[in-house]
Amino acid sequence: MKLRILALALALALLLCAPLAVADNSYEGTLEPIDASLNQKMALRSGPGTNYTELGTYGQNTAITLYEQEMGGTVSWGQVEFRADGGLVRAYTGMKRIYTEKDVPWANTATRDAVLLCDVTPKRGPGDNYAPCNKTLKEGAKLTLYHEENGYVTADFTYPGDDLLTRAWIPADDVQVNLY
Repeated sequence: MKLRILALALALALLLCAPLAVADNSYEGTLEPIDASLNQKMALRSGPGTNYTELGTYGQNTAITLYEQEMGGTVSWGQVEFRADGGLVRAYTGMKRIYTEKDVPWANTATRDAVLLCDVTPKRGPGDNYAPCNKTLKEGAKLTLYHEENGYVTADFTYPGDDLLTRAWIPADDVQVNLY
């Protein structure tokens, strides 16, 4: 009887640990590009929702690559990549503006809290070939991290004095994940 209880407890412990491993592994990795085009002008936000900073509107002929979709309020937003502002840009637009023949994966929305270790000018994507944001984020800023790719993390934050969130990419070495 004691052996059965011990085996049951061990099996339960393994089941409880399994989802944590899956969520942790999906935090990192390269997002797969999806061929897509626009069916109308592309109004952009830095993140998936109207509570994120506006990045402007681009013409229907803008060449885009689609990566994933995420719910923001009651609307599905697509993370797209295109060339502008002296480099590549990843940003969000409503999925209703995007045409693709492929299935679009849903973003992993698991988060990690973190703090910025030094002053940084965030990027509009995961690498040096992406356009920089127009402001510097100061050391000590609180971040919510979503994804790590190519040595950068996707982070939500608010610049001092701004009411809206900004989502941008920060070098992973410049953040400390809160472990509490």
